[in-house]
Amino acid sequence: MTKKKKRIRLTERELDELGLAGVDMRIGSKAPLYRQNRRKKEALDILKQSLGNVTATCQKIGISRQTFYKWRQTDPSFDAAVHEINEVTLDFVEAQMFKGIKDGNAKLIMFYLVNRGRTRGYAPKPEDAARNNAINVVITADEAEF
Repeated sequence: MTKKKKRIRLTERELDELGLAGVDMRIGSKAPLYRQNRRKKEALDILKQSLGNVTATCQKIGISRQTFYKWRQTDPSFDAAVHEINEVTLDFVEAQMFKGIKDGNAKLIMFYLVNRGRTRGYAPKPEDAARNNAINVVITADEAEF
C-alpha cells in the first residue's frame, strides 16, 4: 500500500514569507517561475555587460534567442529592463562617438553630420544626386575610426 502525499496549499503571503513568491505551484511544471525569474535576472546582468548583445547573452546562460524574445513578449517588466539596457548602451556609444568628434576624427564628424545634420544641408538632396549623377555615400560604423 502506497502512501498518498498530502497536498499543502499556501497563501501568497505564506509563499512570500518562505521566499517562494512567484513559484509555479502547478504539478508537472517544467520551469518553475522562481528559476525562470532567476535566469531572467542573470540574462539582464549579462546583457548589460555585453552592451546589449542578445546572442552572447543567450549563449552564456544557455537559452535560445527565441526564449529570450518570448520572455520579452510575455513579461512587460523584463521587456522594459531590456529596453532600458539598450538605451543606456546607446548613450554609452554616443558618448564614445562624441569623444572621437572632440578629438577631431573626420570620419566621425562626417558620420554625425550626414546622419544628424540633414536639416542644415549636410546630406545630398535627391535632385542634386540625380543632376550630378552622383552616388550617395554613407559612412558606416565599420568605416569610422574610433
